Amino acid sequence: MDGIVSGKYPPGSRLPTELELCRATSVSRATLREAMKFLQQLGVTSIEQGRGSFVNPTENWLPFDPAVLAARVGQATADGGIPWAVQLVEARRLVEVDVAGLAASRRTEQDLAAMSAALEAMSAASRARNVDAFATADLAFHQAVMDAAGNEFVRALFDPVAKLMHVSRVESSEPAARRAQAFRVHRAIMDAIAAGDSSAAVTAMREHLDETLAWTVRVSRAAERSQRAVAAPAGQASAG
Repeated sequence: MDGIVSGKYPPGSRLPTELELCRATSVSRATLREAMKFLQQLGVTSIEQGRGSFVNPTENWLPFDPAVLAARVGQATADGGIPWAVQLVEARRLVEVDVAGLAASRRTEQDLAAMSAALEAMSAASRARNVDAFATADLAFHQAVMDAAGNEFVRALFDPVAKLMHVSRVESSEPAARRAQAFRVHRAIMDAIAAGDSSAAVTAMREHLDETLAWTVRVSRAAERSQRAVAAPAGQASAG
């Protein structure tokens, strides 16, 4: 997938033979065949009888499959585009703010119970300093809000994005202060939804994701500066 997305194997090109790919990737033929079957299911490649496997035009790819989405966003970042974590929060903000308003007007007691359980799991994980469990509970809370909104189209469109969120949530939940802040704002979102106050729910979710976006941008810029600082001496050394 990385070779296809990077342009090494552009649309219309024929992929190397099975033997060549096995040698290049150091995997067995059985593993390679499963991977090739998966790429066909995603619409990324197709087989032409007697000619081999070819890369399909990108419009044939399943755009909302998490694997395809992750590869395409990752390549855009590598090419100097907007960092993938920033793009992810931007996408969340475009969707989840209004979803919170819908959730406030449609939530059931079962939805509120799911949100409450997620909050309790976040609190327990934070006390235990279990960042992975905290991120998992955080995502469960947002999924409960999405479920409460009751819009199957939005849920289907957003599902692949949600599958990419765990890594970014682990990174943003590492500092204890951020976990405490996240718990408070999630509590405010739930309180607004429980009260049936769509306006307050929208405001609370917007403030939460605005702050998350600002933090993500700061971290991404710091990472870029660090990478440039590491690369600079190497470049200077080769120039000398």
